[in-house]
Amino acid sequence: MIKPNNTETTNDLALGLLLQFDNAWQQLNRHLQGLTLEECLWRPNDHGGGVRGFDDFRHEGSFLPTDGGEMEVPNIAWITWRLDCWWSLVINHSFGDGTWNHESIEWVPSVEYIRWRMEKLKDIWLSHLSGMTAEALEAKDLSRFPMSDRPFREVVVWLNVELMRSASEIGLMRFVYANRGKKYERLAELSE
Repeated sequence: MIKPNNTETTNDLALGLLLQFDNAWQQLNRHLQGLTLEECLWRPNDHGGGVRGFDDFRHEGSFLPTDGGEMEVPNIAWITWRLDCWWSLVINHSFGDGTWNHESIEWVPSVEYIRWRMEKLKDIWLSHLSGMTAEALEAKDLSRFPMSDRPFREVVVWLNVELMRSASEIGLMRFVYANRGKKYERLAELSE
């Protein structure tokens, strides 16, 4: 379990947020173990979020269309890019110079890099979050992305939910990948 850096200044709110983060992190970490590049790049259909490559080492993600058209299914590469993107932007806008946007984040086609990058983001995030007081979490000065003029605790909750959502999506896509091509006879019987 993740422990706060300073138990004297850490409060119930911070402890609750850390516990929520820890639960989401454990799920993500579990789904990243054993992940292969083939799983990352596999697409269940021809449309959906993916990453496009510039060369063997640099890829870029793009956001899924939100025009109300056909439902698109992203691949794991895109899900990990989106997670890196959101998390990096929150850190940069809250604790850095606030200049990054989604084009600043490239996807590297290496599962070792993906795991390393997620660990790095976790460590940076926790270095900021672990010592926060209740007053700092209620203050609005760090809330610059994805929302502003809101208590920073809301940004933290949002990031925790995004982390859990991404972990769930990766887990689901791994399940679908592992079971691709298998027939589910019982489901076929029920649909008749």
